[in-house]
Amino acid sequence: MKQNEHEKLTIRVNGKCVEVEDMNGITATAKCNPVDKFNIHVGIGIALERLKEAQEKAQFRPYVCGDCSCPHYKNSFYGYIGDETDLKDEFDRVLRVGDTVQIKAKNDPNIYISTIIKTPAYDGAMGFPHDENNRPNIDGFKREQLVIVKLPRQKKTQWCTLIETYDEMKGK
Repeated sequence: MKQNEHEKLTIRVNGKCVEVEDMNGITATAKCNPVDKFNIHVGIGIALERLKEAQEKAQFRPYVCGDCSCPHYKNSFYGYIGDETDLKDEFDRVLRVGDTVQIKAKNDPNIYISTIIKTPAYDGAMGFPHDENNRPNIDGFKREQLVIVKLPRQKKTQWCTLIETYDEMKGK
């Protein structure tokens, strides 16, 4: 585990137990089996690996994943759940990343269910193309011709999954 040069760790050894704590109070412990010979270097190594995972868990933020395989990787990242977008629904409510929406083009019988996403290039609905101004453009219909209504949040839609826990991201 590569440590930041400014990060300080506290290492405590109590009998056959090693505890490592970072500056933020995140701790990890390695306990030696009572029948095994204690090796402080092995104990510290195990505790540091556990600390790394504990730090990752502490920094985890739920997000929208476009690749529904497990484990879910950040390369299919489509925004942190709850982040505000520049989109609004039919009732002028601000849509946030992870919101489930129903999209229907006026004078078109088809209804689509999607999830709101945010990328560096645009805010939109997962699985739908965008026009030159990065606005949703479904089957040639411009944003002004679309009716978008916010629905109760769904964990999974046709094109993506909401990754809400660290263990879920790791496929556990």
